[in-house]
Amino acid sequence: MAQAGPVYDLVIVLTDGNPTRFSKPYSGDGTNTHFADVEGGIFAANAVKTKGSRVVAVGVGNGVEGISGINLQGISGQEAFDPANPAPETADYYQTTDFAAAGEALRDMALTQCEGTLSVIKLLAPEETEGEDVTGAAPAGAGWQFGATTTTAGVGGLPDTQTTVDDGTGGVVFTPTFPTGAADADITVTETQQPGYELVTQSAKNAVCTNLDNGQPVEVTNTGTASAPAFTLDVPRLAAVSCVVHNRPTPNPTPTPTDPTPTPTDLPGGHGDDGGYGNEGGYGEQLAQAGDSHGPLMLLAATAMTTVGTALIKWRLRRRGSSMLRSH
Repeated sequence: MAQAGPVYDLVIVLTDGNPTRFSKPYSGDGTNTHFADVEGGIFAANAVKTKGSRVVAVGVGNGVEGISGINLQGISGQEAFDPANPAPETADYYQTTDFAAAGEALRDMALTQCEGTLSVIKLLAPEETEGEDVTGAAPAGAGWQFGATTTTAGVGGLPDTQTTVDDGTGGVVFTPTFPTGAADADITVTETQQPGYELVTQSAKNAVCTNLDNGQPVEVTNTGTASAPAFTLDVPRLAAVSCVVHNRPTPNPTPTPTDPTPTPTDLPGGHGDDGGYGNEGGYGEQLAQAGDSHGPLMLLAATAMTTVGTALIKWRLRRRGSSMLRSH
């Protein structure tokens, strides 16, 4: 452990007895505990401590009473864990014949090393899904923004805003700090909706949250508005809570005309007393306003069409006559 690359906050030594071997190549007979065996364990533990790690010894099963307790102190510290007055954040060594109790003590010890966290995961459901169906949902990419606030007095680290990055998780993490004596914090998470997406609820809830320590669901309350959905939950001090929020691309609507199809009475200037198609200033009125100036133009156009038509007939006749002359 002393030669490992990472520096660990906590190193736990689990043993069901006393040291019988040390170093490499191994020294000791593996059955009896010698003074040199104990010294080897203490030497190794001290080397880990010099890197800044806390060493805790846990003795379980047979052989953890009497002198074994002194050996556990030798590699960890002088403070024994007291089940009647548990203080896992300061206890140096544990002695128990109950493996279940040892496991619970280890859990408590691990949780005391960190505050509660709240992660929010954004998953995107395929566009073809409907309702609350999120089959095939995948983590979102970068740019999804969440904000977290709290109404619990003394909680630090909030309000905070986090934005997803392109790391394949679609998630952000909030790390509130809890005041002494606070068992949990009331936290509200808001989402900045992306254009072209809609929220997909699950069992009518804006998010699905789980306590990762025990796998139990965490109750959420819908808050916010339709355009800015949010949810509120209690985050325990010694738990990691993860919430999943689903979105779906909104379907592209079929384009519709911006103006309704006009009816005859809607057209400017219908057939009416004003000379148009019903409304003043319409096409009929424009013709009326043009007055007699349109008369000569229309007569000229008719004359031109008649002239062209007559010339065409004469040309066709000439062509036909020529053919007839040639045939004779």
